[in-house]
Amino acid sequence: MVTDKINQLVQIILLLPWLDITMSNPKMKEVSKRDPMLPLGDNKLGKLRTDDRHIKDFLVSSLYSSLKGLDKINFFTRTDDILNSDARLLKLKAETEGVKLNYFEHKHVLHSWIVFPASEGKIAFRQIVELLK
Repeated sequence: MVTDKINQLVQIILLLPWLDITMSNPKMKEVSKRDPMLPLGDNKLGKLRTDDRHIKDFLVSSLYSSLKGLDKINFFTRTDDILNSDARLLKLKAETEGVKLNYFEHKHVLHSWIVFPASEGKIAFRQIVELLK
């Protein structure tokens, strides 16, 4: 994540981001048993996303960048998502670096629940609208 104050965003809202293309977090394996949407596999899609950059380049895997200098980060994740393990690492990183992070972890909802008209999706949508006010 670029931290140039001149180009600083007013607010960042992250919706289920793929923070580490390496998929090397050992906790993903346990969570994958509960994730019906995202399989833990050979990571071909992640490697396609690198655009010839190293897989740990912070522009590819933002978990490897510093968060210092960023303001108003809002993070939406779900407990039964293989990406949640890295979401929790980002939360810890923000705490360690003294960066304010609003962390919204929804329990036992489907991937991309935010766009579904179910009650959980409506709750997340309202949370996002409140953040934008």
